[in-house]
Amino acid sequence: KEMLSEARARLANTQGKKAKRKAREKQLEEARRLASLQKRRELKAAGIELKTKKKKKGMDYNADIPFEKRPALGFYDTSAERNRPAESAMTNVALQKLEGKRRAEIADEKRRKRQKVGKEDREGGAINFVPARNAQLNKIKQAEQISKRRKLVLPAPQVGEDELEQIVKIGFAGETAKAVVGENEGSTSLGDYTPATTLPLRTPRTVRTGGAPTTPKTPGTVMTLRTPSRTPGPASAAAIKQLKAGLLSLPKPKNDFEIILPEVEETTEDADDMQGVEEDASDRDRKLRELQAAEERARLARRSLAVQRNLPRPATVNSRALWETSTDESAGMNDIELMICEEMSKLLSNDLVKYPVAGSKITGSDSAPPIEEFPDELMAVARQTINDEYQSLIQNNGSDTQDRLLPSDTELQATWTKVHDDINNEDNTIEKLQYIHE
Repeated sequence: KEMLSEARARLANTQGKKAKRKAREKQLEEARRLASLQKRRELKAAGIELKTKKKKKGMDYNADIPFEKRPALGFYDTSAERNRPAESAMTNVALQKLEGKRRAEIADEKRRKRQKVGKEDREGGAINFVPARNAQLNKIKQAEQISKRRKLVLPAPQVGEDELEQIVKIGFAGETAKAVVGENEGSTSLGDYTPATTLPLRTPRTVRTGGAPTTPKTPGTVMTLRTPSRTPGPASAAAIKQLKAGLLSLPKPKNDFEIILPEVEETTEDADDMQGVEEDASDRDRKLRELQAAEERARLARRSLAVQRNLPRPATVNSRALWETSTDESAGMNDIELMICEEMSKLLSNDLVKYPVAGSKITGSDSAPPIEEFPDELMAVARQTINDEYQSLIQNNGSDTQDRLLPSDTELQATWTKVHDDINNEDNTIEKLQYIHE
């Protein structure tokens, strides 16, 4: 009854929000229908026929594109697609994998799982029951063995109570005698009758087989206490005397000995490293860099002294003019000086090509004249020889020899200016000839 009354109240509720909204929508729909009907009548009266098209509820696949997403206007940023993972290649997929497991398969799987769990529980209970049963049986067997054991049968004591009392009395008598004597001269004749250490008891005798009695035939009477042993007698003294005589008969030692050291093979640390563990890559690279740096330093040291000391050098070298000047008879040069001049010309040309100075007209196509390369040891010996000869010349001819051999600063400046002017004049002449030729 309560449910029926509640349903009636809901149906009779025509003043709620939902009822008002429904009535309003219905009124609007009726107004639209009347407006469209009036419009069609007016067009028909004017001679215009319109075909009414009923709107289909579904989608017209011939006219529309299902699930169409029209791109937005303008340029689209595709930078996010570069980091997007590529789709996996399409492979054949079984229909069973797409559809999933069926109810029957799920039920069978659960049933097999329950059966497996039940079997494990039954086997586990049986496994746990066996050790418990074995432990209980072992306890019962041990109890039966303990009840069946025989009583321990020990032999009769060898020392009775009377003998023990006699031993105690003898011990007391010895202590009393020592106390009475004290520190008298006769005390040295009395010994210490108390045992130093108590010896362990012997293993009790077991029952003999064959019906033999366990009591020993020799009675265990109290043994008379022994005196301590005396000082070693003449026998030990004779042995010591014989040993001393044998030691005296040994020959005297001789100090003429010679020490021979074992021969040790000279092995370097590098050889040991090669035979041992393989050299580390970082150590190998470090040694290679050090070797390259040493080679670079040696190469820089092979340059001429003018390049090493960064002295001023000519921007151009006229080898032909140098050769004509040196071969002129007025110069008065001998063969050795001519060789030195020729070598100087080669060095100047070589340094100008390899290490050009600012303002030079050397291009990359110019090649340096070939010069002979000498070993570093030979060059060091030559420098030392020249230095020794120069020092001996100064010592023989006096302290002012150096001033007489070397030109003054004024002469050097004049010569330098003259050479530069000649070179500039020659360059200007060459440029004029080139201009005239063009």
